[in-house]
Amino acid sequence: MEKALKNKTNKRQRAPKISAKNYAGALKKLHYVTGSYRTGTSIRSAEYDLDVIMYISHITTAAVSSIIIQDLMNSTELSANNLANIFEMTVKTLGKYKNEKLKLPIRAAELTVKLELLYSLGVKLFGSVKEFNQWLNTESYGLNDKKPIEMLNTVTGINAVSDELKRIEYGATA
Repeated sequence: MEKALKNKTNKRQRAPKISAKNYAGALKKLHYVTGSYRTGTSIRSAEYDLDVIMYISHITTAAVSSIIIQDLMNSTELSANNLANIFEMTVKTLGKYKNEKLKLPIRAAELTVKLELLYSLGVKLFGSVKEFNQWLNTESYGLNDKKPIEMLNTVTGINAVSDELKRIEYGATA
């Protein structure tokens, strides 16, 4: 479902659909808008900027869902079991979104975007996806001795992990 936008002349315009063909370009734009491209600067608080909201609403098309799941698995190096736990679905259901090109639920699309942003910050801090994943599976004092990976199934949890990463970045871990 497309969301209508108002331009400066108060005329309504439709946001363009993101197809499987131009998904990579849209993902780069998302990283640029949020300032979190893997080789760029740290994440700023533009995560819910209009472009990001448009991106989330359009990546839920069936043609793009399978690419999103595969791209997330590749970029985060998380197993299908871990991703299924994060999205609160079974591995079999996750496989259907990945292989059968089903429409990705909006909640899963939002978590996908938040995970991409989180991993951008984590890789910047720890130097590699492998090191960041090791940290995610280690209890963290700043998160009440919980493993950060256990908190990634909600936007609030991802934000808490992101805040902890920012504290680590600035040396305020105690």
